[in-house]
Amino acid sequence: MEGTVEPLPEAQSPASPAAADVKAGGWRGRKVERLLRFKWMAIAVMGLPALVIALWLAVHRFDWAGPLLANSLRAVIGSNNVTRLEEFSYAVEDRWNRIWRRREPPKAYWGVPSSRIPQPPPTSATVALPSFQPRDPGPVHKLWSAPGDGVWVPIRDPRRPNEAPYLFKTLLHPDRVRSWGELFVVAVDLRRVRVYAVAGSQEPKADNK
Repeated sequence: MEGTVEPLPEAQSPASPAAADVKAGGWRGRKVERLLRFKWMAIAVMGLPALVIALWLAVHRFDWAGPLLANSLRAVIGSNNVTRLEEFSYAVEDRWNRIWRRREPPKAYWGVPSSRIPQPPPTSATVALPSFQPRDPGPVHKLWSAPGDGVWVPIRDPRRPNEAPYLFKTLLHPDRVRSWGELFVVAVDLRRVRVYAVAGSQEPKADNK
């Protein structure tokens, strides 16, 4: 019986071109995998600052964005971590404002009458009460204040135009290096006004006239 010798299949030969293609394909596959991994890392690194800026703009532009973001983060990372994150973000924002807005003058939001508006004659309900007129505290910083800082301005009730004002308002800028820091103060004549709390997640609006 004659013996025959059969060569190995080409795909199984260590030195065959097919084996070289497999090795080359594996090297190319690892290279493509590394490139894809680098691509996604680059997208994450570049996208994170864009996401932070978008959230910052949304929080400062839309009233609902801040509570929604804070409540969502509390459910994920906890209240204490959200508090620390808020303190850090406020510190960064304050530092930015102190650099970018350092030359910005204080801002006024309403006009101040040059002289006192005469009080209307007292009605029968207020005849026994002296007029309500708080003393002007004046600006906190005379050389760095908006027009009308520390001057009480009456808030007239359009429904009762003939009555003396129940409320007075004024504006103060207490921080010399932060012109955007504003303190709005309202003086209430508690002799003629009753103040009570109204429950609500947003500012309640009266449903009666």
